[in-house]
Amino acid sequence: MRALILALVMAVSSGAAHADILSLWGARAFNGDVAATLAQYKTLTPLAEKHGAQVELFVDDTLGQQQVTFGMRFNTLTDWGTFKDAFNNDPEVAAWMAENQPDYNRHFTQSMLWANVSSPGAGVGIVEGKNVFWAGSFMATSPSNADRTVREFTKMAKYIEGLGGTAHIYTNGIDDNIWFTFAFDSFSEGSQLFTQLATDKAWQKIVSDFGAKNLARASSQSWVTRGQ
Repeated sequence: MRALILALVMAVSSGAAHADILSLWGARAFNGDVAATLAQYKTLTPLAEKHGAQVELFVDDTLGQQQVTFGMRFNTLTDWGTFKDAFNNDPEVAAWMAENQPDYNRHFTQSMLWANVSSPGAGVGIVEGKNVFWAGSFMATSPSNADRTVREFTKMAKYIEGLGGTAHIYTNGIDDNIWFTFAFDSFSEGSQLFTQLATDKAWQKIVSDFGAKNLARASSQSWVTRGQ
């Protein structure tokens, strides 16, 4: 819970007008059919956009299962709250849910609200033009280490940006879960950055020093693409 409080406080107290709030609804591909799942989500897109969400669809392989995620970005927590009130009281949304939610419920994997704590002023256009993402999920070894992990990861993100990459840190407070993400134009760009990092002595020292502090442990990682 402290990580969630940290995320929200950092997002709204930075003095910036934007916060990059990311809501994710994830499900395994319905009956293993990614295209059909995307098609169903796309019928929900205009309803979410009508109430102010910027919709982004993502596809990834999680533990050997194809997952499709309906993502919505908001500039501020206030925007997210306003969206939720309007969306939940929209008869068109209710009709969509009545028809499609049984499929979603059978394949549900996650529903989370994330706050960007490394670039709280970025806003909804934070990854425009980026099509491939690497996402690493880390669990703080104790509640008190969640804040320290966020600070360490933010330093790492700045180093990545110094190499010309794009990296952001998100947190949502669930079991002190911290999300370290890289964004790329393509898989080729991503592989080039990771190849560079593998032989970058300064980066290796940063990672080694972080590991020695025993602040967090990796719990999962995945490559994610935009849903077409």
